[in-house]
Amino acid sequence: RPSDCLVVISPSLGPSHAEFKGYESYFPASFLPMMVRPNYFDLWAVSISQLTELGVKPGHIDLAKVCTYASREQCYSYRRGDKLKRQGSFIAL
Repeated sequence: RPSDCLVVISPSLGPSHAEFKGYESYFPASFLPMMVRPNYFDLWAVSISQLTELGVKPGHIDLAKVCTYASREQCYSYRRGDKLKRQGSFIAL
């Protein structure tokens, strides 16, 4: 059950660097409240909104608040143009 899940949102693209030109053609209208300035979205807020809509309790969601683009020394970023580093993720139930 979603209400029993504990969720961690890992380092990912932060709101200051999440620019999506032409977003109208691929983002649903439900993302518009998470637009922080023209063409920039808070994808962390999008994730939290989607998780809570599914029934995950807000207190069960932990957000790293680490932007992969801004954290050059710590994180790989495709958007930044990193070529030689790798990133991995896992999901467990």
